[in-house]
Amino acid sequence: WSALRNDDERAVVNSLVESRLFVSELVDGASGFGVAHEALLRRWPRVVAWISAHRHVLQIRGRLGELAQRWQNEGQSQDLLLPEGKQLDEARSLLNLSAFALSEPELKLIAASTDRARWRKRLRLTALAIIILLALLATGLGLSALSAKRQALQRRTEVEGLMGFMLGDFADKLRPLARLDLLDSVGAKALDYFASSGNEDLSETALTQRAKALQVLAEVRITRGDPKAAEDAL
Repeated sequence: WSALRNDDERAVVNSLVESRLFVSELVDGASGFGVAHEALLRRWPRVVAWISAHRHVLQIRGRLGELAQRWQNEGQSQDLLLPEGKQLDEARSLLNLSAFALSEPELKLIAASTDRARWRKRLRLTALAIIILLALLATGLGLSALSAKRQALQRRTEVEGLMGFMLGDFADKLRPLARLDLLDSVGAKALDYFASSGNEDLSETALTQRAKALQVLAEVRITRGDPKAAEDAL
């Protein structure tokens, strides 16, 4: 009953209950109503036509209702949010349909899933920007070393500082998200940089960062079930 939005909707439902086409019942402890018999959905031409016209949307709504109930029962776990892509897009499309009133858990699930999708998109863009910046700085380091040793040393220090962030704080933020692809990219880009710099000329700081990069790659290989590659990296 709480999902009914105005007096007209409540009047219609009351009439259907009085006509014994709907029955009053409890829904999760709250006052609700339901169809008295499924024949109503198969014999009433207007209802049959409405269901036929909205079949795909009804399927999406049904799946969303089940997922929202499970998400609610599991304490709104992050693991049960709607994944990015088709499933989230379909759920969000229901928000623009006046013929469907979503429940509070369904609305909360869509909102929480949308927030996570936006946050992950920002994280991916930030990671991509940092990786591109790292590659540009590494390239610039190699070119500038030919013309000015002091300038090359300064830029090398800057790159190693950025590398330290990538392999330290940034990698630590990626681990809880299980973003193996980004961790793999971070480790691989770092090793490419160290290889282009010449492993025999690495400073103590760079050697430590190279070891961290190999450790990151080993973690990814272990998670992906490739112990041989993990052992080689270690």
